Amino acid sequence: MARMLHILGGCAVLAACGVLALCVDQWKQADPELERLRDRPGVVEAFRARQASRTADGGEPASSPLVVQAEAFAGYLNPPGPTASKESLPSKVHLGSPGLATSVPAVRPPSPSVHFRVIAVSCCPDRPARSMALLCASESPESEARWVKEGAGIGHFVVRETERAS
Repeated sequence: MARMLHILGGCAVLAACGVLALCVDQWKQADPELERLRDRPGVVEAFRARQASRTADGGEPASSPLVVQAEAFAGYLNPPGPTASKESLPSKVHLGSPGLATSVPAVRPPSPSVHFRVIAVSCCPDRPARSMALLCASESPESEARWVKEGAGIGHFVVRETERAS
């Protein structure tokens, strides 16, 4: 019985080696689809060829919209010196080629505004931290109102205190 187990174990090892050899043989065979993919030009080469064909046609290579926006933002962050007037700054930035009609306004910081309405106040004199106010962020009646506590922000303002009006 022990000899039989040794013989069967040896056969199992030989069978495993045979399967491994078949796998290695399949792995080493060349795949025509893989060879076709390897021979194709990469993304960088295709991009460079497309850019070269655009400049060969006599046209100026178009800047990326991201580059255009970055340049506009850099102009906002580093404005020209005091000798330059406001008329020299572009009011709009055009994206892409001249045929593209999309234009984006130049980057400007939001203007501060104090346009909000107090609709209701819920005061708790014993615990002022629990006092709340119902505020509407704009004057229009369809805008959404929300409850705020001390420390909450409305736009760029912070609620410091909630009191009942006298």
